[in-house]
Amino acid sequence: MVLKRGEERAIIDLKWRGKARHTNLLSSGEDIQLALYAKLLEPASTWAHTAYFIIEKGQLLVRNTRAFSGVQPVLDELDHEGVYEALLEKINATYQWRLQQLENGEVEIRCEYTHQDLEDHYGEVLLELLEMKTTDAFFDDYQVLIGALS
Repeated sequence: MVLKRGEERAIIDLKWRGKARHTNLLSSGEDIQLALYAKLLEPASTWAHTAYFIIEKGQLLVRNTRAFSGVQPVLDELDHEGVYEALLEKINATYQWRLQQLENGEVEIRCEYTHQDLEDHYGEVLLELLEMKTTDAFFDDYQVLIGALS
């Protein structure tokens, strides 16, 4: 949902459930979907305000109250523009890094079995990228390639 107030824009992502998960995304600065929505909305020179609305709870989850008064932010009032600028930098760096791997014919199979070896291999490079998962995906056929599935 996109709301307008003068030149300001706000995006509210409606979710059926998942209050804890979406609160965690906002508080950790990992709300990639909202960041991309906020950047893609015109005018591209500004960042739209963002929030999740959890339908099941009837609750609005926000990072700050600049656009949404009377709502408790998930953490202290944070500048959404600064959070999203940093997140977009990590998205771009991760994209370029993965693109380079593909161009080099490299395939990474990241799961619980391999995550420590991969982190040791990549080292400090990972600090500039989106955080990589360390647990197994619910469904992952590729683990059979490394002998992680029997």
